[in-house]
Amino acid sequence: MRASVMTKEFSPFLLYAFAFFMLWEWLRPLGQLTNTDQLGIFIFFLVIAFLGAYFGMNRILLSCIKGVYILGAIYSFYFSGGFFHFKWWKSFAKIISENIGFIMDSNWNEMTNEFRTLLFFILLWLIVYLIQYWLLNRQRIFIFFFMTIIYITVLDTFTPYDGKGAIVRTVIAGFTVMGMLTFYRLLKRENIEKEPSFTRKWMVPLAGMIVVSTAAGFAAPKAAPMSPIPFLLLSH
Repeated sequence: MRASVMTKEFSPFLLYAFAFFMLWEWLRPLGQLTNTDQLGIFIFFLVIAFLGAYFGMNRILLSCIKGVYILGAIYSFYFSGGFFHFKWWKSFAKIISENIGFIMDSNWNEMTNEFRTLLFFILLWLIVYLIQYWLLNRQRIFIFFFMTIIYITVLDTFTPYDGKGAIVRTVIAGFTVMGMLTFYRLLKRENIEKEPSFTRKWMVPLAGMIVVSTAAGFAAPKAAPMSPIPFLLLSH
């Protein structure tokens, strides 16, 4: 499997773990800024997606698992009467058809919560795929790290969300992942044999940089929230 091959070059588990925590920071504010009170459902979906990618699960099988999970989550949010009951499947198909019409007519405000939840799951699915591509193929994560910092900073400045802890956690995770990827790109490019002494020489300065960055994140002044921003995400 892909994971076993990649283990020879670097530890994919740590990379996926830190990437997962960075993506988690995107979900944390939703519980405070929207009416979403079921974030655990979305977080568990991310766990399934990252574990499937880490273990190199067959894409078709993993897609089926994700699809069933998404349908089950939407059913638990908005429907009742039995998951395998034909009535709710028919209702959900009708909702999808109506919302596609709203999109075609640019009536974004008319989209229902069921369809917004479906789109949100699909967005998370795509983000996990992109992260997997950046980690395994490109071995770069800076764009996602930078976007996460911007996202948290904007929310911290313009909404009641307190992003101080989130920024610190993101800096630690992001710098760790970028440092690891840079280290293993260097090994591959220079054809250097991975030895414990060489690894320590690289990781000690990296750890020092992360500690300094974390301290700077705590000490840096932050503006107080200015005004709430309406979010067009999930509400149920």
